[in-house]
Amino acid sequence: MLRAVPHLNAATVRTHVASRCCVNAPANHASRHSYFRVLSRGQYQIVGHAPRARSAASGGWQDRILASRPPGVDITQIQESLKRSPTERLDAMQQALRSLHGLRG
Repeated sequence: MLRAVPHLNAATVRTHVASRCCVNAPANHASRHSYFRVLSRGQYQIVGHAPRARSAASGGWQDRILASRPPGVDITQIQESLKRSPTERLDAMQQALRSLHGLRG
């Protein structure tokens, strides 16, 4: 696996895969991906099934956020933000901050 990404720090890749990309990883993160199953240290099995679809009745964390908004609040921007990854949201906030600093300038 590390041969596929030689430009990245090997320890960082191992940590990310073991903690976020394995179905049997500890629940230490809000989101995990079911790409692999840890067999032993450094050995992984590719999981051969698609991620389970959530039932509409269970609702995800996004649904809970949207349901908690006050009446009359336009949720369009919230919905767009929730489609982004946390990194993409952070990038957008940093861009907005740079833009505000430019207006002050």
